[in-house]
Amino acid sequence: MPSGVYTKTPEHRAKLSAALRGRRRTDQEKEHLSVALTGKRYNVRSKEPLPVPKPTLETAWAAGLFEGEGSITISRKRWGCLSLMSTDQDVLERFHRAVGVGQVGGPYQQKPDRKPIYQWRVQGEAGIVMVMTLFLPWLGARRRDRWAEVQGVCGYTPVDIRESPAPPTSTSGRAFHPCG
Repeated sequence: MPSGVYTKTPEHRAKLSAALRGRRRTDQEKEHLSVALTGKRYNVRSKEPLPVPKPTLETAWAAGLFEGEGSITISRKRWGCLSLMSTDQDVLERFHRAVGVGQVGGPYQQKPDRKPIYQWRVQGEAGIVMVMTLFLPWLGARRRDRWAEVQGVCGYTPVDIRESPAPPTSTSGRAFHPCG
């Protein structure tokens, strides 16, 4: 994971919850409490850009999974959200490691006769822009159009495909593409 990005553990969540009990705190207060309690950054809907890691074959796999199963949504409050749902927790954990931001939640039991569902999710401009910048070389037209719509509605920093990191090359020196 990129340095400075922290996924909460149950222990961290319990300490932070106890510290926050009784009143609403600002994002800045949450950040300071998180650092004080754990020594790690909480990163609450940061507008500060996150560094985009160099693409790898694992990134290409994650982009392909997101292209097929992921979603890009806009809330009523005009916040963007990227999410991916699956009944396979190990797949979402691998996706989370490849991307380096967001959280994996679950299991959520939709219906008693169905498998539990797990969900990876990232909110906030910094995380969303980083993930989309990383994935753009592998996304199809439909996802790119949806990303352009989210940028317009939410006012996110525009990301041009030319600014996205170049896809990795294979051992033969040719550019790697998930479709062959």
